[in-house]
Amino acid sequence: MTVISDQRRILIETQFGNRKKSTGIAYLLLICTGVGQNFYLGRTGRGILQLLLCFVAVGVFWIICDYFTLAGTVRKMNSEIYNQLTLDALRES
Repeated sequence: MTVISDQRRILIETQFGNRKKSTGIAYLLLICTGVGQNFYLGRTGRGILQLLLCFVAVGVFWIICDYFTLAGTVRKMNSEIYNQLTLDALRES
């Protein structure tokens, strides 16, 4: 059985104190960024994958939103075009 000296134990505790990760910071990164906790915890591959999937999910979310708002957006754009053409015609006459 190997016995660790007190001096070695203090060194281990000091190094651990310097390297340990904070649960609070990990949760804060999760809440604020959604993926930052992975980079903080050294899981870079997982973080990159989650980041890419977030972009896809956001893109999909925008597409779904567009399904519901596109008709109104087109109507608004067409109304603006019509109004601008009307104003231009009134200025020319």
